[in-house]
Amino acid sequence: MALRPGRWSFPFGGRIRRGPRSSRPNDTPPTWTMSHADVMVMDPIPEVNDLIWLFESEPMDDEGGPWSQYYPYASVRFETTRDDDKVVFSFNPGYEDGRLTIQQGAQPLVDLALTGVRAISVDRLHQESLVLLFRSEEIRDLRLTLKPVVSLTWGLFPR
Repeated sequence: MALRPGRWSFPFGGRIRRGPRSSRPNDTPPTWTMSHADVMVMDPIPEVNDLIWLFESEPMDDEGGPWSQYYPYASVRFETTRDDDKVVFSFNPGYEDGRLTIQQGAQPLVDLALTGVRAISVDRLHQESLVLLFRSEEIRDLRLTLKPVVSLTWGLFPR
């Protein structure tokens, strides 16, 4: 398929860029390339059934409405309550971002805007937890454990 000039959009947020003009003779058509910086998709990502198992709730869209069947190309949100703790996790694999909030009663405890997430997995073996890996080598994995109690482990590697 030949790419033609114009506006292009992709479900994963990528863009097509025109190659440099100065590097081609006048009679050569423009070149089009996909930039790695523009195409970032989390890999791997968990199956929706694994997230339903972990959060014990059905997926929703970002506003809490019905879930879009376009996963993994659309944002998805999960909520769960354990005792007095409410956990909300939403993410968009196509943009490598997400948000994690934890409330205890009406009091917010954690509100994280997560960017540069390269992979997400559900750990069924050791604990019932969600594990996020980041593109930056300075950021440790984030582990959200939901049972037996809600806990969050995350940090930075020392420089």
